[in-house]
Amino acid sequence: MELLKKHGIVDVAPLQGPDVDEYNFILALRRHRYAVPEGFFKELANTLGLPFVQGDRIERKCDLAITLPYTILHDTSPSR
Repeated sequence: MELLKKHGIVDVAPLQGPDVDEYNFILALRRHRYAVPEGFFKELANTLGLPFVQGDRIERKCDLAITLPYTILHDTSPSR
């Protein structure tokens, strides 16, 4: 949440409910219509050790999978 605040998103209360976790966080941002700057996603990718790929460089969603490390793709299902 601190990273969001750093990038100007101060009302993070809707993202702190029990229905938001690491598996659906980005979807929750979209669902609650947050206008998150690109810098947030660049810094998030850097923090997670992932490459940042600008949206205009991806033609199809399946192209995104090519940029992700195998360990990320391999562990996509939550262990609940």
